[in-house]
Amino acid sequence: MPPNSAAPPRVYWTFKVLGHDAVTILDGGYAAWTKANGAVSTDAVTPVAGDFKAEFRPELLAGVEEVTAAIESDANLIDARTVAQFIGREKTNTVQTLGHIPTAVNINFDKFYDAQNASFASPETIKQLAEAAGVADKSDFIAFCNTGHLASIARFGLSEVEGLKNVRLYDGSMAEWTADPSRPVVTN
Repeated sequence: MPPNSAAPPRVYWTFKVLGHDAVTILDGGYAAWTKANGAVSTDAVTPVAGDFKAEFRPELLAGVEEVTAAIESDANLIDARTVAQFIGREKTNTVQTLGHIPTAVNINFDKFYDAQNASFASPETIKQLAEAAGVADKSDFIAFCNTGHLASIARFGLSEVEGLKNVRLYDGSMAEWTADPSRPVVTN
């Protein structure tokens, strides 16, 4: 996995939410594999058709209704965007309004990586991130970002690396949330 890449955890989550659990992420990606002398082949491979049947797992997904309920409940909203986006100084063109969803805490997506080793951060580091954000002892999480991609990094780190339970992804994230101007957005 390339450092700070949202693609592997996003694809991982997509498989999981569709009921396919036999999926993993190669921590450190191809570079880590070859550095560890992993076998590499250049042989052509012919794909074989499978018979996968999706079985949607709604417990891994949050929508507008769940996020709205989380604002008033004990659910923890984790904003995986940059601090500048979280506090309302910057936004992407996919988001209509500066700021974040009320009650959310910010854990920047890049904190889930160990840049020195080009890999995911350790469980201990992610536990410290959750503690610093005030959510380490909680059990219900919704990760979001601008479009659901960076949030997949936070979701993977909290759920699969740290082992926290009930970590959902708000796939629509701030792009969907801010598309309706009646939904609350705050800055701080």
